[in-house]
Amino acid sequence: MTTADIETVMLLEQECEEAAHWPLAPYALLVVGSGELGEGMIRRLGLVAESDRRVVGFLVGRAVAGDEEAELENMGVGADDRNRGVGAALMNEFLAWCVAGGSLRVHLEVRESNGAARWFYKRYGFLESGRRKNYYKDVGGGNPGEDAVTMVLVIGEGTGGKTLV
Repeated sequence: MTTADIETVMLLEQECEEAAHWPLAPYALLVVGSGELGEGMIRRLGLVAESDRRVVGFLVGRAVAGDEEAELENMGVGADDRNRGVGAALMNEFLAWCVAGGSLRVHLEVRESNGAARWFYKRYGFLESGRRKNYYKDVGGGNPGEDAVTMVLVIGEGTGGKTLV
C-alpha cells in the first residue's frame, strides 16, 4: 500500500459494509511509518490488490515483535470482484509475511453475521476461539451492537512443525 492508494482503499472500505471503517490516520501511519509503530515493536503490513489499474481489494495486518502473534486487522474486496481469487491472493501474501516474520498464530475478529468471511477464514484453517459481546456498534442505527467472533490460525510449531501456508 502506498500513499496514493489510501483514498481508494478508504472508498473501497466504505463499499464493503463488513470491513472496519477507519479514519485516515491509521492508513497514513501505516504508509508513512514504513509499517512500523511503537518504536519497531509492531510490524505492520498494508496490501492492495489491483485489476486493470484499479484497487479491488485491501488487507491490513500486524505482528508484534517477539510475541509470535499476528493479527489480521482489516480486509475488504469490492463487491464486483468477489469470488475471483482477490481475497485469497491477499490472504496468501499476508500469511507468507506472517511466517517469514516468525509468527506462530494469527488472530482476527469478524462480525457474527458475516457468514461469507467466516467461511473464507475457515477454509484457511482458522478456528473460532471466542466471542466479544456487542463488539461492533452500529452508530445511529438503533442496533445495540453485534458480537465479534474471534478466530485463530496456528501457522507454526503448534501444527507438528508443519506450516499451513
